[in-house]
Amino acid sequence: MIDALSILVLVVSHFVADFLLQSRGMATQKSKSWRVLFEHGSINMFVVFLGMLLLSGGHFSRDAATTALVISGINAVVHMAIDKTLWLLYAVSVIVRTPEIPRHKLEKDWKYWEDWWFYTFLGFDQLLHVATLILLYNFLR
Repeated sequence: MIDALSILVLVVSHFVADFLLQSRGMATQKSKSWRVLFEHGSINMFVVFLGMLLLSGGHFSRDAATTALVISGINAVVHMAIDKTLWLLYAVSVIVRTPEIPRHKLEKDWKYWEDWWFYTFLGFDQLLHVATLILLYNFLR
């Protein structure tokens, strides 16, 4: 049986790390720069996540600190893989869907906020992140 409070702690931790504490610069650059992606994964998705899990009191059946460390570490790696892969696929989809626009113009002129597919990819990104958290919880409790 899934403990709803533990899942809520994981999802809230994800929200804080991935939205509230992620700068706009990091959000826009992590798909282009390995350094920024690593910063996002190590700071936001590992350190912040670990701190939030430890502060929550560890609603897990195993040792709380060890479980929080393992969940945070695996989540950070999987999170970075999802972010890099999914947003690379989105960029490719833009190039494929707009062959009439030169790539150098796409870089500076693309209005992603007007693209329905951007929000579809964003929603799928979040679905994958939450599914990761639920699977991690189930494997590690």
